[in-house]
Amino acid sequence: MTGFETAFKGRPLSGLPDELVAAMGRHHVGSVALSLRQGDAGAIDTALTAIADEKAQAANAPGIHHDSRRVKAPASVPVLLAVIEKTADESLRKAALAALAPYDNPQIAKKVIERFPKLGKASQPAALSLLASRAASAHLFVRAVENGSIPHAQVPLEIVRKIKLFTAAISRRARKGSGAQPAARRRRR
Repeated sequence: MTGFETAFKGRPLSGLPDELVAAMGRHHVGSVALSLRQGDAGAIDTALTAIADEKAQAANAPGIHHDSRRVKAPASVPVLLAVIEKTADESLRKAALAALAPYDNPQIAKKVIERFPKLGKASQPAALSLLASRAASAHLFVRAVENGSIPHAQVPLEIVRKIKLFTAAISRRARKGSGAQPAARRRRR
């Protein structure tokens, strides 16, 4: 199975014959990461336990974090936030930040902003990317920069541009809803 898992690492399992996937599930063959990618509910519980276990994290969690990005399980949010707060391993912290990206949970931005000053240099870019990934979290992120919780010098230009896309889209929607026209259009008339 190790060779099989290596061959399919990072690839979707959708191309596998249904019979093979069913047989693997029936015989409980494969790792937790493979079971996660198959959508096995029991694997989600096992993965969350492994992620929460500081001793198991070093060996198993990076792969589980990678595969958990494909499987949306809201129960993983508190576990991943705890990893960000408690682990000393920067690679695990970065993986946990990346694994939080699919979740639209207001607590994520609040906790990441609160924890930002204590993050290592390696995980800060992942935190900034996560904060800039949704309009609501980008709004909180901008407020944190404005009030000094996150130093503006630590925010790279690509993150600023990403946030500006949200504000531009929000401004366009507000103008469209209110009937207001952009200044350039008003001048031409």
